[in-house]
Amino acid sequence: MANHNLAALSLTIETGPNAIWTEQTAEKLRKGDWDEWVEEVIIGTNEDEGTLFAFNLKLLTPEAFQVYLKQGGLVPPSVATTILATYSAISPPSLLNAPASRFFAAQFFVNPAFNLANTLAGTENARSGKKAKVYKYRLRAGVTRLDKGLGIMHAIDLGLVFNTASLWDVTDAEAGSSKVMGDMWVTFASTGVPNPEWELYTPKATTWLTIAPGGAISNELVDNQ
Repeated sequence: MANHNLAALSLTIETGPNAIWTEQTAEKLRKGDWDEWVEEVIIGTNEDEGTLFAFNLKLLTPEAFQVYLKQGGLVPPSVATTILATYSAISPPSLLNAPASRFFAAQFFVNPAFNLANTLAGTENARSGKKAKVYKYRLRAGVTRLDKGLGIMHAIDLGLVFNTASLWDVTDAEAGSSKVMGDMWVTFASTGVPNPEWELYTPKATTWLTIAPGGAISNELVDNQ
């Protein structure tokens, strides 16, 4: 049975004598229950994570989102009212700022990413006694040929990290974004430190590294409440 909630995404809950995932992933991590060799991690989100899902579900207007919440049974009616008030319409309307886009981005990507970062950076591993070193990023560089009004959508970072150069010309900003991201990921894999300018994320220093078009990077303090 899939076990997703609005605070953290979890793997399938298993039952039986050979079950491993018997509780939510977030609960296991809060107990320090992860492989002790995981000492450094990169966790990130894209600027417009929710647009792809709002588009596919045809939730392009506040009215459509309201019907989806109240009639689709996704959440209890009282929660639906709170969500609609939190993610109210923004003018001028667009897919990037549609209530559904912002809701999906926050509840299924941004908030779970912060929860995961806070847990790993703030909890000692049950076996090693060490807290993980967490590097958090926010991607604000997209791929023009894939945009279609979806912005810096979900999974767009994969093309940049793996240098899918068929999607851009060598003089495009994407080439610079891809080089910077690829270099950092390779360096992280070999040393555990992606870039000396990338500040560690901690529950008390909630920073992420922004990656702009062309590969410009900057640490940014973020309110994760």
